[in-house]
Amino acid sequence: MELRSSIQDLIPFMDSPENVYQLFEALGYQGTLDPSYRRKLHEFTLARDLQEEIKAIYTILSFDGKLPVFLVESKTATPSFLRKATQTFADKYHRLLLIYTTDYRNYQFVFPEYQLIEAGKHKLKITRLSLDRESSYHTDLETIANLALRDRETWHDVWRGWKEAFSVRRVTLEFFKDYQSVFSKLRDLAEGQKIGRKEAHEFALQLLNRIMFIYFIAKKRWLNDDPKFMKWFWNRYKEETKRGDVEANSFYQK
Repeated sequence: MELRSSIQDLIPFMDSPENVYQLFEALGYQGTLDPSYRRKLHEFTLARDLQEEIKAIYTILSFDGKLPVFLVESKTATPSFLRKATQTFADKYHRLLLIYTTDYRNYQFVFPEYQLIEAGKHKLKITRLSLDRESSYHTDLETIANLALRDRETWHDVWRGWKEAFSVRRVTLEFFKDYQSVFSKLRDLAEGQKIGRKEAHEFALQLLNRIMFIYFIAKKRWLNDDPKFMKWFWNRYKEETKRGDVEANSFYQK
């Protein structure tokens, strides 16, 4: 919890290469390299179109000389660009972590992994975490905190830790665990209002389903162009209530 709190404090200020490096220092990687040093693009044997789209590449760290973390400053972050660039880096380094950004506000943390399909044949699996440093979510912070070095000693242990951090199964299990906890509290609160068990169950289920739906469309910026629309809407309601512009206790339909 203490580490996640530190990460939460750092991310809003992650507006430069230096501050991205600081994030990894907070995660326990004390051997980060010089943030002022830009790698030469020709070192990476990039295709011409990638060279035109990539503005700068920084090596944040190279754990044990075998597990690098690259910060890639680019002109675009389209899925096709990310896949082609990641394929190029993965072909050269095999195991690594990539962080792409176009503006030092929006980031793509990319974990590439070659998976064995059949004897002698592999396929590149790419797992991404999209991060807006000004609007980070609980799951974003958890994933980044789980990249921490902790007591891992070898590069292989570190890589396995990164793999676990980006595990869709882990994130899904954590989500349902939190969902179950919130659902039980809502149902119990409803029952405390002398509502029957069945009705309280249906109320909690419907409320959470609606919240998740609003979260989903807000993340796509379909509500006021704000990925945290509900937080904005709630804060606006509180401000208008203080001013007396709206009736108290009127946020929801009675």
